[in-house]
Amino acid sequence: MPSKGKVCLAYSGGLDTSCILKWLLEQGYEVVCFLANVGQEEDWEAVRKKAMTIGASKMIIMDLRREFVESLCFRATQCNAIYEGRYLLGTSLARPVIARAQMKVAAEEGCQFLSHGCTVSECSPGYFARYNLVHDQLHSLPLLAIFKFATRIQFRSTATNCTQSL
Repeated sequence: MPSKGKVCLAYSGGLDTSCILKWLLEQGYEVVCFLANVGQEEDWEAVRKKAMTIGASKMIIMDLRREFVESLCFRATQCNAIYEGRYLLGTSLARPVIARAQMKVAAEEGCQFLSHGCTVSECSPGYFARYNLVHDQLHSLPLLAIFKFATRIQFRSTATNCTQSL
């Protein structure tokens, strides 16, 4: 089957993005997976192996710790960026850095599409959409917002079916 195009998938190795990876492959896309290291504890090799086992053509892991800390964390600490007076904003601060790096990888790898595992209720799709506007040659495939995909996994209740055969 000829490829429908090349997708750069923001991939975590978790259930949602693993199901998205498998679905994209079933639909005829070539998929380059992208994961950002912003300081989280992760078994990087296990994530790489999982993506490649599912069928990704490539798994790119970028070390963005320095950029994340220097461009966002220092400033957030200076302005006391705390949510509801209790939580540091680490995850939400990392999203623009991750989205910007994914756009770079997509361009370098010749991808025509972007995808991620953000649900429509999360803030992350907005970051990806904004950076996508800068790179107008890329088209977004936010699969958790696409009815056909979301109904197949029944909003995670039976999503394990997507990865049972791996």
